[in-house]
Amino acid sequence: MKNIYKKHMTILKTIFAFSFVYLIPSVTFAAGKDLKYLIGLFTEYLNIGIELIIAMAVIYFIYNVFNYFFKADLENKKEAGLYVMYSIIGFFIILSFWGMVNLLKNTFNLDNAKPTGLNFNDGITDDNTIGK
Repeated sequence: MKNIYKKHMTILKTIFAFSFVYLIPSVTFAAGKDLKYLIGLFTEYLNIGIELIIAMAVIYFIYNVFNYFFKADLENKKEAGLYVMYSIIGFFIILSFWGMVNLLKNTFNLDNAKPTGLNFNDGITDDNTIGK
């Protein structure tokens, strides 16, 4: 159990380090941009990160279901079954939050439209240079 935890933590650390190295240049090169642009960029990266985490959770769930049905060792079957149970609980929590957000959105009549006051392309001309 501890070896699997260490293995998964190593994988997560590697993904975090890769993400960090990947994101730093985009923030550095955005030094000439305004705050609205950086907030929009951060939101886009956050959305992509959430989608990747959910995709990894689904892949991990499928992997553990496969291990549960096709491993002959009883100890590995119990461990895989435990991970499958935790995955189902995690999916339930994710879907519950998603449902609560949609419930609040529909209750307060909110929409997904971008605010009109925020234009993330302010100051960028047709030839992709800053300023006018």
